[in-house]
Amino acid sequence: TLNGAIVPNPLGNAINTPYGSEKIYSEKILENSPLDRIQQQIQVGNDWSTKPVKFGYETNVLNEVYQHITSTTWE
Repeated sequence: TLNGAIVPNPLGNAINTPYGSEKIYSEKILENSPLDRIQQQIQVGNDWSTKPVKFGYETNVLNEVYQHITSTTWE
């Protein structure tokens, strides 16, 4: 109905939908970087719109990751 444009209010032009005013789509909020990692994800439904799942990313620090070396001999 909008010639392929993004519909800002998906239920605004729908008449007599079974969803009423319920949020019928999920959202992913990406960080502003070339990596485009997910910062938040908001699920479908009005009850979940105020309870986003938040993601955090960190780097490893010195001695945080352990390297285990095994040595095997066959007889």
